Amino acid sequence: MAALTIVQRSTSGAFTLTNNTLTAADTLAYVTGAGQAITFNNATGSPVTVTLLGNAATTVTVPGIGAVSVSAGYPVVVPATGAKHLVLDTVYQYLAGTSVAVTGGVGVTVQVVSN
Repeated sequence: MAALTIVQRSTSGAFTLTNNTLTAADTLAYVTGAGQAITFNNATGSPVTVTLLGNAATTVTVPGIGAVSVSAGYPVVVPATGAKHLVLDTVYQYLAGTSVAVTGGVGVTVQVVSN
């Protein structure tokens, strides 16, 4: 299980990204409100589903609905030879806790950036 490298965004101009090659199980240090985002790149000939799950993600209460489980994690389907970009704060309920497991990503590279 490898920890993904997070690159701080430059305040101006271009900056260098770090490619992280995913294994079957990796970890991400998510910080709520830090403006983190992750880009998934799939070089394989088949779609790959990468799941992100915080170690404290269980259920959330949604007004008008009630308790909704987030315990299966947030799935990102990366198309064959394609890419997806995810702003992590938009799915923060799935990332709750002190560590986020990133699973199922064999064949995918990611770049993680933060403010």
